[in-house]
Amino acid sequence: MKRKLLHTAALMFSCFGLVQAQFLPKVNTPACLSCVPAGWHGSSVPAGHMPSVSKNLYYGSPYKLDNFTQVDYSFAPTLPAAPSGKSTFLSINNTKDIQTSAFSVITGLVKHHRYKVNFSLSTARIHYNHKKTGNQMNYAVSGYAKSAKVSLSNGAFGSEEVVFTPGTHTDKWVPASITFTALDKQADLHFTGTGSNASPGIANLDFPAAPVQPLCSATPKQIALKTNKVNAFYSKTFDLASSKNIAQLPVGTPDNIPDGFSVKVFDNPNHTGSPVKTISKTGTFYYFFYDEVFGCYNTDHSTAKLTVEYMAEVQVPLKASTLTNTCPQNTANLNNAVATFNGSSYPVVWFDNPTHSGLRVRTPEAATTGTYYAFFYDVEKGYFLTDHSVAKVKTLQCVTPVLNINARTAANEAPENSGIQDTDVTSEINVYPNPVSDLLNIESADWENVSAVQIYNANGKQVYQSGSKPANTVDTKNLPAGTYRVKVSGKDHSVHNSRILIVR
Repeated sequence: MKRKLLHTAALMFSCFGLVQAQFLPKVNTPACLSCVPAGWHGSSVPAGHMPSVSKNLYYGSPYKLDNFTQVDYSFAPTLPAAPSGKSTFLSINNTKDIQTSAFSVITGLVKHHRYKVNFSLSTARIHYNHKKTGNQMNYAVSGYAKSAKVSLSNGAFGSEEVVFTPGTHTDKWVPASITFTALDKQADLHFTGTGSNASPGIANLDFPAAPVQPLCSATPKQIALKTNKVNAFYSKTFDLASSKNIAQLPVGTPDNIPDGFSVKVFDNPNHTGSPVKTISKTGTFYYFFYDEVFGCYNTDHSTAKLTVEYMAEVQVPLKASTLTNTCPQNTANLNNAVATFNGSSYPVVWFDNPTHSGLRVRTPEAATTGTYYAFFYDVEKGYFLTDHSVAKVKTLQCVTPVLNINARTAANEAPENSGIQDTDVTSEINVYPNPVSDLLNIESADWENVSAVQIYNANGKQVYQSGSKPANTVDTKNLPAGTYRVKVSGKDHSVHNSRILIVR
């Protein structure tokens, strides 16, 4: 896994927020007997068995015994140098009946993250020379400790015990370590020694400069995604790291990622380059679980792949741009202006503005006079398929349309100066919308029989003449507002007249 070096000062042993160097014995710190080093706590044991700072083999500093004036360490052999390079280290004095221990606190941990604490253990006898006034006697009065153990509690669990084998482990440093997962922001560390007989046995503990090392906690499991392909809309940014896209993480849940972890997304399966957070175009992306403390990924090749496909803008197609309100309610059904569109299964919603701001029209089937805009809307995703609609529909004040007017109706007779002779209607003709603004539709049950379409203004002047093959739509955008007569002639010499109103 890819790793990066981290500054570990915040993860060192500490007591009440103090860092390691403030409570572990320092180089050249004077040796002392029954002195609890800063940052450590000793058990309630008799004097002489409390944690001490020793130098080489010496246990504590010179002290008096009964009937003796002093203890002379000059005859004591020395241990090899401590692995840390220090000349002093932590010692505890153990007997058969008294198990001595000391403990400190590891702080700066991050829950759910893995760590490794490194240390070395040793045992040695207390060799000293008793001096009596006028007489000198040499004594080797102690034995070796049977074992020494380092363990964790209250925020982490784990232990490592070294049983000292005479001749193999005695008078030597034995390296050891504990790997653990933090359950809280701090944990207790205990150092315990066990004596082998009634005489004292000394257990020693040495730490390197940085005893606690963070380990990669991004479990080597792939992230599980809810789907491998999603659609996004052209004007929306897509949040790749959203919990909505993730089904399962190696640690924690998508909605509750533990402290010190994060989800990172890249445009390649090998997490090269910079992570991608949000996008606004089509692409394929790969998901990784990242340990922020140790600086590592759960994998160097992700199979958690998501393809995001951006959809193009879609406008609502219309078959009418104006609607006449129904009398006497003075309302119109906006949905009647929408053309059949098989390319979209999204519902159509209406607004009184082209940017879908404000509230939507609640009753489009009974819209009052005004101008309205249609939008396709994805209910599941909460997206509009366009942010600026050109599907505009006007609803007009109610007017009773005059349709299917017989050519012989006096009100619809051609003016004398039109030169048009009306005859009987032999086929049904429908002209809509009425009133009309932009485009007039003409429907006939037998369009093949239609030979010509003409439009006359109120003065009887012809303003439109179809070609030899009439179209069933007429562009009225350039005609002034007013009343007009539409004449549809048939090949069978039939004539159909309709009166329309053009509005602006």
